[in-house]
Order: sequence, then structure tokens, then C-alpha cells
Amino acid sequence: AQAPPDPCADAEVSRVLESPNHYASLLIERGASEGEMKKAYHRMSRAVHPDKCSDSRATQAFQKLQAAFATLRDTAKRALYDASLLACAGGPRAGRPAARPPAARA
Repeated sequence: AQAPPDPCADAEVSRVLESPNHYASLLIERGASEGEMKKAYHRMSRAVHPDKCSDSRATQAFQKLQAAFATLRDTAKRALYDASLLACAGGPRAGRPAARPPAARA
């Protein structure tokens, strides 16, 4: 007899696949240390591992986590990835207040 499917793992598969970026996939902040990242990766990969999770999309979620971890643990790749997030968010000033327009001259 097989164990019943783990609904928590199935929910995690959906969450990983719907995550908008690598940080969200791993449930970490942008400034996370390598240790925090590694711990999150191992925790999440166990939850969605195709041998442990009954969801038919587990392999896809596991591969997404692997790609996220491979990108974020490499400092050069992470810098490029972060730059691409800024570009997608509206450029290097994304998230910062807009500069004041120049004062009108009379």
C-alpha cells in the first residue's frame, strides 16, 4: 500500500511553479546569505522532490529550484540576475522615489 499523497508538498509544487522570481521560489530575501540560501534550497527541494512528492509537476518544480539555486549561489550570475530584476521593474531607479523635476523658470 502506498502512503497517501502529501497535500503540503503538492501545494509547495504550485507555489514554486507560480513564483515570480528565484528568491520567491526559495522563500528567501534578496540579501540572503549563502548559508540561508543553501538551507532554503535543501528544505524546498525535499518538499518537491519527484521521488517524495505525488504531484505530476514535481519534476518541473524541482528543476526550477535547481536553476534558482545554481543562479543565486554564483555571485556573478546572481549580480546579472539581480540587474535583470531591476531592469524588469523599471530600470536602475526602480523602487526609489522619483527625482524632482527641475524648477520652472519664470
